[in-house]
Amino acid sequence: MAIVPIILIVSFWYFNRVKEKENKKSDFYDDNPINCSEEDILNRKQKAIQVARLIKGNKSKTSLAIGIVGEWGNGKTSFMNFIEESFVDEKDYIIVHFNSWLNISINSIINDFFNTIEKKISIYSIDISKELKKYGNNVLSINKNSTTETLLNAINIIPENSLSDNFENLNTLLNKLDKKVIVFFDDIDRLQPNEVFEVLKLIRNTASFDVFSFVVGYDKAYLNIALEKNNISFSDRYYEKIFKKNSFITN
Repeated sequence: MAIVPIILIVSFWYFNRVKEKENKKSDFYDDNPINCSEEDILNRKQKAIQVARLIKGNKSKTSLAIGIVGEWGNGKTSFMNFIEESFVDEKDYIIVHFNSWLNISINSIINDFFNTIEKKISIYSIDISKELKKYGNNVLSINKNSTTETLLNAINIIPENSLSDNFENLNTLLNKLDKKVIVFFDDIDRLQPNEVFEVLKLIRNTASFDVFSFVVGYDKAYLNIALEKNNISFSDRYYEKIFKKNSFITN
């Protein structure tokens, strides 16, 4: 008869262990990301603070891109929210959120990206925001012509050297603004492969202004697939050149 209570005790223990695992799993796959440190039951806040310190301590004269790496649902958005929390009282930083997956095409990603940046910058400088708008339009014009070029519209293509001059001028103006810009890219895992490639081009080339830092959440496996579909060999080497630092989010 003593066997029955033992079985019940073991069953109860097993049930609670299963529930604990389910609860932990739900923390990762909850559609509602954590927005404040009080909700940090996984103790990731300190790790996020280290990433924020890395951004604040960046003394290089070039842009910085940091990858927040983890599988879909592992809490990348929550982790990025913790990073942003470290800049709430910082007056020298402009925070920009860009949710690229809400766009419907490559051109709309480019357009929305520069519009989002331009609106944020306009609070501090109308002149720089105008230059950003002009630069964004030039980038968009080149991209449209490179994909749908015809003899009729070829005469309207912006010369590459003109775009380069535009970039350098804008870069100089942004340095004079005496503020750093942090762009948070979330949900690029939801983009089509060609759209992922476009976002990486923005980070590496088109928007790599000296005062910009990019915090990008991505799934490494999906990023590899996206780059391979864009005929990028050794895909891991490609994005290693973009993301100088990575913070890994694991179960």
